[in-house]
Amino acid sequence: MTNGIKQMHIGVRFQQSPAKPDAFRILQELAEEAESSKLDFVTFAGPTESLGLVSALSVSTRHIGLTATIPIGFHEPYNIARKLASLDHISKGRVAWKWDIVPSEVYAANFAHIPVRSTAETYERAAELLNVVKGLWDAWEEDAIKNDKVSGVYANGLQIHELHHKGAWFKVKGAINLPRPPQGNPVLIHTASDAEDVAFAAGHAEVVLQGNLSLNDAIEQYKRIKTLAEQSGRKAKDVIVLQQVQVSAEEQGLTSSLQQWFQAGACDGFVLQLEDDQRQIRQIREQVIPALQRSGLFRLEYTGSTLREHLGLSRPIIAVKQ
Repeated sequence: MTNGIKQMHIGVRFQQSPAKPDAFRILQELAEEAESSKLDFVTFAGPTESLGLVSALSVSTRHIGLTATIPIGFHEPYNIARKLASLDHISKGRVAWKWDIVPSEVYAANFAHIPVRSTAETYERAAELLNVVKGLWDAWEEDAIKNDKVSGVYANGLQIHELHHKGAWFKVKGAINLPRPPQGNPVLIHTASDAEDVAFAAGHAEVVLQGNLSLNDAIEQYKRIKTLAEQSGRKAKDVIVLQQVQVSAEEQGLTSSLQQWFQAGACDGFVLQLEDDQRQIRQIREQVIPALQRSGLFRLEYTGSTLREHLGLSRPIIAVKQ
């Protein structure tokens, strides 16, 4: 909020071209362009493995959030918690985790040993996995690290708590061997593609992506997500709803369209879906963002250092000290 005007959040999703020569250099330049536009975060879709890409881009960028995609259905919570905590430390608090509950058939075919689950089982397992991951991130108390060179004590073991989780799907002792991530938790992102996704996202995600909706339908789903979040014991402001927008290089009137949807109450901002070339992101940087800035609807500069600060999300408080 600046001068009483609510500001929108804008992320960008680049669709990678397969087998493009010098692919990483191109992705690096796109991320740097997005950062120079003061965008909230960047994510990539395509062949490059996202964890490695986020790690590499954390070195070449300083402010913009970086999204790692890890499907929930085929991974263990301990591994997820440790990998994402590592990335959040490496990036100094700029990582988001975007999960897919039901990944594509192509992806699932590579995990044929995992049994097919019913829809209800899939969501039950996903909810338990998320709770375990967050519990592992909370295993270290905020001031557990002592770095006492005289005694040689790095951390107070009494402030590092084992999880001892035993649930329907997972048994995890914990703790992970990393301090609590700089953001407390990396920001949690989920795409709401149907009614079950909407309900799950409202209860668990911090950023909810929606798309393929008319303006009126987007307004109604925005209200539904906020209401469901409150019914699950959360605050509406702690769930950010972003509309996904496919942008073409020749598209005209993009700025006014974004402004219309935002001010109509259809979303808290947007994820702009772009190709992996310089033309589209340059259009955003040179035309769209300056126009939104002049209207007071988008930041002039980054005012924080973490992705949570960009998004206006509070740092999670450790739920339980064991």
